[in-house]
Amino acid sequence: IDVLTPIVALIALGFVLRRSGFLPDTFFKQANALVYWFGLPALLFVEMAVAEPAFSTAIRIVAVLTLVTGLCIAAGYLAGWRLGLARPALASFVQGAYRGNLTYVGLPVVLYAMQAAGHDSPGYQSLALLAVTPIIALYNVLAVLVLLGADGGSHASLTQQGGKLLRGVASNPLIIACVAGIAYAYSPLPLPPVAQRTLSALGQMALPLALLGIGAALRVRDLRAGGATATVAALIKVAVAPLAGLAIALALGLTGPELQITLLYLAMPTATASYVIAERMGADGPLASSIVAISTVLAVPALTVVLLTT
Repeated sequence: IDVLTPIVALIALGFVLRRSGFLPDTFFKQANALVYWFGLPALLFVEMAVAEPAFSTAIRIVAVLTLVTGLCIAAGYLAGWRLGLARPALASFVQGAYRGNLTYVGLPVVLYAMQAAGHDSPGYQSLALLAVTPIIALYNVLAVLVLLGADGGSHASLTQQGGKLLRGVASNPLIIACVAGIAYAYSPLPLPPVAQRTLSALGQMALPLALLGIGAALRVRDLRAGGATATVAALIKVAVAPLAGLAIALALGLTGPELQITLLYLAMPTATASYVIAERMGADGPLASSIVAISTVLAVPALTVVLLTT
């Protein structure tokens, strides 16, 4: 209750604010841009810069997330073929089955969970942030591979689109902020208090605004339109992924807060970015949007189970 109620309440508030017309769509688009370019990078940088990252533990978490991502992609293709999906729908289905919302939902849930459990030291926060950064890059690269050829376009055109997305990964402000924060943490220079307070204040706005944006992006029609196909992909994302991750994490010796961080990330709903990229790459946009909406609803019980059992 302590962890998930604020998350669900902010998402619901975002939905109500947009649905009622109290705030227009343009506000949420601008707020999402503010979070992406300034809020989250400030949060990532300051948390990484003030604590020495635990690379050995982070590597194990990243290994689990990477292995489970591969399993979800394989499960997505298998289920998609059994459902007889056409190429555009299959591409959206597979992306929806593996690509979790690690930044806009994952970071708030994990950081609030660490605080509720008394693990809110800079070390655990930097661990949670460090573990998620390479997976964000991995998700983007895999999305290019999964979505290439979804619309049967020419090889040259698809390569051009894929190259553009990969360049976007290299210029991702979240990845740049994390790398810069790690470099600063290992430098002999302390972070000046004025810089730390300014960046912390800027970063604190990121998580609530991100959750409001998630709620604003939800559409009731997407919940109704997805049907069984979208539900299967959503279940792979929020149920199969954490179950597989539990087995792999225990085999790698992850316990306590490290195990909880890993399983929370794996139980996240499908990222809203999957819809944007699916549309851009010629995949099935409506299916991608439905998977996002359905997985967001199903993630609540999945996250509840993770919090109760870890």
